[in-house]
Amino acid sequence: MMTAGVPAPVAESNGIPTPGGVTMADELQDYPDVLTPAHLAAILHTSEPQIIRLLNKGELPGRKVGGRWKILKSRLIEFLSEDRPGQGEE
Repeated sequence: MMTAGVPAPVAESNGIPTPGGVTMADELQDYPDVLTPAHLAAILHTSEPQIIRLLNKGELPGRKVGGRWKILKSRLIEFLSEDRPGQGEE
């Protein structure tokens, strides 16, 4: 389901196949190759202002183009699949 140009949120598979064999790349196939903060907010189940704060701090991959944040879908998938110290198992 798509709302205002943003597909429905995805399950949290982080590039790892889920029991049904679906990866994050599979779940993000309905999103464009270049994402906006609104897309990330839907994908990561958070607010757009929070996404912009994380982008400004360099905690999410992205670049400003013409004053607007753009995030490559492929880079987001890589980023979410990376093992980072202090992240992961809860």
